[in-house]
Amino acid sequence: MRNWLLSARARLLCLMRGCFSVRRRMALAKATEPMGGNEQFLARVLEAMPLALFGKDPGDQFRYVLFNPKAEEVFGLGRDQVLHRTDYEIFPEAQADAYWEADLRALWQGGTVETPEQIAGGIHLHTLKTTIRDEEGRPHLVLGITEDITGRKRMETELKHSRESLAKAQALAEIGNWDWELATGEVRWSDQMFRILGLEPGVQVPSLRTIMARTHPEDRPAFGRAMRRLVAGREVRPMDFRAVLEDGSPRFFHSLLEGDRGPDGKAVRLRGTLQDITERRNTEDAFRQAQKLESLGVLAGGIAHDFNNLLSAIGGNLELAQMHMRHEPEAAPFLIKIEKILKRASELTHQMLAYSGKGRLVVKKLNLNQVAEEMPNLLEVSISKRVALDYRFEPNLPPIEADGAQLQQVIMNLVTNASESIGDRDGTITVTTGMEYLAAPQEHVESHGWSLVPGLYVTLEVADTGCGMSPETRRRLFDPFFTTKFSGRGLGLSAMLGILKGHNAGIRIRSREGEGSSFKLYFPASVTGGVPAVPAPAVARARLSGGNILLVDDEPDILEATSELLAAMDFKVVPARDGLEALELFQSNPADFSLVLMDLTMPRMDGREAFHLMRAQDPGLKIVLCSGFNEVDVAKDFPHTSLAGFLQKPYTFQMLKDVVQQALG
Repeated sequence: MRNWLLSARARLLCLMRGCFSVRRRMALAKATEPMGGNEQFLARVLEAMPLALFGKDPGDQFRYVLFNPKAEEVFGLGRDQVLHRTDYEIFPEAQADAYWEADLRALWQGGTVETPEQIAGGIHLHTLKTTIRDEEGRPHLVLGITEDITGRKRMETELKHSRESLAKAQALAEIGNWDWELATGEVRWSDQMFRILGLEPGVQVPSLRTIMARTHPEDRPAFGRAMRRLVAGREVRPMDFRAVLEDGSPRFFHSLLEGDRGPDGKAVRLRGTLQDITERRNTEDAFRQAQKLESLGVLAGGIAHDFNNLLSAIGGNLELAQMHMRHEPEAAPFLIKIEKILKRASELTHQMLAYSGKGRLVVKKLNLNQVAEEMPNLLEVSISKRVALDYRFEPNLPPIEADGAQLQQVIMNLVTNASESIGDRDGTITVTTGMEYLAAPQEHVESHGWSLVPGLYVTLEVADTGCGMSPETRRRLFDPFFTTKFSGRGLGLSAMLGILKGHNAGIRIRSREGEGSSFKLYFPASVTGGVPAVPAPAVARARLSGGNILLVDDEPDILEATSELLAAMDFKVVPARDGLEALELFQSNPADFSLVLMDLTMPRMDGREAFHLMRAQDPGLKIVLCSGFNEVDVAKDFPHTSLAGFLQKPYTFQMLKDVVQQALG
């Protein structure tokens, strides 16, 4: 390259020496001849120029003959260092080669030559070179104008970096943006817009009609109104709308819209953002559903608790009536009917407690296969004769800690629902057990507000070939006030959800319309050993010997009825209407009481506080707690103490007798 440049320079010098008869000192004067030779005027103009300006003599190896003050500032060189010298005498060889080549192109090509460059210190220069010729077309001067564009380059770099950062942030946040020039009709989309809408950049043409076409039909009018408001120059609030993508998947979008107004107040340019908020909406919906179910559970639990108090009083008085009317055969059938009705009412409260997750649990180590194997006869008479049951049990399942009766209720509920989804057609219901290790259960197993921990789970799946569920049915599946059946069927799946909560279990549901449904339950595997052997028959209990019992309950009817039942067992009863009154009676003479039978929920001082205060004074005091909630929930509040017994309301005379005998035995 160096040799070529030197050869070209030599040829050019020979050409210029042969063609030009002007002397070097006349080069600038010749260049100013079109201006009348007013060199003084030109010098002043050059001095005042805000751009670096230099000139080279093409007849003398491109030596500098012009170098204004701005050029001195830009290049960092004085005029005495530049004038009458060549680039090779001033700059490094590589830089001089580049300048020489640009000078040749300006001389031979004609017109303007553009040469951007970067010099030492990170300074960016932009130079335009042109050749000034006389009337006969002979070159007199190569004129260069140089601008320091370092600031502009820095701004361009920062702008590029900002755009790249914005694009990355939008990609992470799944936010796309669009821009619409109303005058030209041109619509521009960011790459993220294509990804959000499931389109391929460069294939589909950006258009607002594309967004409108994918908007849910019910939301299109609102979207159209928002666009008309923007065009009219009015503000538009952020809006959420539904959409259906090309693959049929439903999505939720969040959009911000704004416009630039012209002098008449109308928009000349519209822009907006689009964000896919489907996952956030689903999470919010699930959270609201969990809150609703939790609130309803609290309500159901409270109603069931109060109802249990009433049933306890009714049951106690019923058994007292039966005791006193043994010799009245005419009344016996009516009392038996009342007893049956009372049991049905008690079952209803148990169902309400199950829905609230506070039902009574008789927790044992169970083999899920054995629980399911005991049910075929019961299931077969509960489903359509055109439906086949297929059992697929995994052998050697680890045990789970569960209430067998409630598990059977769950299985019955799922199988009957599956049968009804099949209807009058032929179909199959498959009941499958198995094991699955969940590293992160929340990813695909629903818990509806309670926590699932990673670990080994025993699974029970009920799958059918029925009609499946629509997204709306799936969304409201556990709503106690929603049903696809006729009314009056009870709490159904809502109660099942409460049972799962009581067992710290999860559920995974898969269903599509026309493709059947699958309900897979996940029960934590027990890690403390196998299923225990059947216990030996209990030894005969000690005979009750009487004594004083402190009976504590805020319901007067329960106090009266239970006092009579305890009196029938030869006990002397001291009643108290709340925990504070009971504590005062106990502290007045602690040795008087053989047993304390105390309700858990009371005004002024509840059973928990009274229990701990009494135990602090007499660690050996025998206390039986009563509650409408289950024993497992109650025991959580007494982790470091042992109860003498637990009695769940409503209770019968025999249940009362058994728990008292056990506590004193």
